[in-house]
Amino acid sequence: MEETANYAVAESSEGSLLKSLTFAVAMSFHSILEGFALGVQNTTARIVTLFVSLILHKGVEAFSVGLQISKGNSNKIKAVVATILVYALMTPLGSGLGTLLQLSNISPLHKDGAVLILESLAAGTFIYVTFLEVLAQEKDNEHNSLKQLLAIFIGFAVIAALQIAFGDHGHDGGHVHTLPPEFSTTLLPH
Repeated sequence: MEETANYAVAESSEGSLLKSLTFAVAMSFHSILEGFALGVQNTTARIVTLFVSLILHKGVEAFSVGLQISKGNSNKIKAVVATILVYALMTPLGSGLGTLLQLSNISPLHKDGAVLILESLAAGTFIYVTFLEVLAQEKDNEHNSLKQLLAIFIGFAVIAALQIAFGDHGHDGGHVHTLPPEFSTTLLPH
C-alpha cells in the first residue's frame, strides 16, 4: 500500500513538473514574441508606448509565472530558478531579434509578412495560456465563479475601451494601401 502511495506522489510530482514546464515554454514563446513586437517598432512613440505597456504587463505576468512554476515544484529549486531565468531572458532576446529584422535590408513586404505571422503567434500563445492554462486552473478553485467571470469580462472591456479610445487604429498615418507589382492582376484597376 505504501509503495502505491509513493508511486502516486512521484507520478503527481512528475506531472506537476511537466505541466509547469509546458506552461513555462508557452509563456517563454509568448514573451519572445512580445519582445519581437517591441523590436520591430519604427517610431519612438510606438517604442515608448509598447515598452511602458510591456513593463506593466511583464510585472504581473512574471509574478504569475513564478508563482505557477514554484507552486507545484517547491522542492526543485534549481529547476524553478533555471526555468524562471530562461523565461526572463526571452523578451530581451525577442526584442533583439525584432530590432535585427527592423534594421535588415529585406523588402518591406517580407518584413510586414514576418511581423504579421509572429504577432499572430504571440496572440495565439496568449489565448492558449489564458484559456487553457490560467483560467482552466482558476475554474477549479473554491472562489465564486460568477465574480471571476465578471472580473475577466471587465478586464477585457477596459482594455478594449482603451484601445478604441487611444489605440493606433486609424488611417491618419499618411500611408496608402497598395499591392506590390508581383501581386497585381487584371482584375485590379491600373
